Amino acid sequence: MLIFKIIGIAFIGVVAYGFLKNIKSDYGVFLLLAVGAVILILVSDYLANAITAFGDISTKTGINSELFSSIIKIVGIGYISEYSSSVCEDSGCSSIGKKIQLGAKITIFVMSVPIITNIMELVEGLL
Repeated sequence: MLIFKIIGIAFIGVVAYGFLKNIKSDYGVFLLLAVGAVILILVSDYLANAITAFGDISTKTGINSELFSSIIKIVGIGYISEYSSSVCEDSGCSSIGKKIQLGAKITIFVMSVPIITNIMELVEGLL
C-alpha cells in the first residue's frame, strides 16, 4: 500500500533530519523539502487519477468546467499552503508559516466567490 511507503520515507527523513540537525542544522530544510518532493512524486499518479475521475463526473453531470477547475485549484492551494507552512514551522519560522496560511485563506475566499454565485443562481432558478 502507498501509505506504508509514505510513512517509511517520512520516518527515514525524520531520522536523517535528527542526525543532520546535530551535524549541520542549515541543511535540515533542504532535507525536509527533498522528503516532501519524494512523497509528492509517489502520490502524483494517484492524484492525477483522482483529478481525471472528478473531470469525468463534471462532464457527466454537466457542471461548468470552470467551476470544477476552481474547486481543484482551491484544494491544491490548501494542500500546498499547508505543506509550505509546515516546512516554515519546522525551520523555526512559524510566523512566516502563519502568513502563508493567512494568504491561502484569503486566496481561497476570493476564488470561492464564483462558485457561491453559481450556487445562488442555481437555487434562484429552482425557486
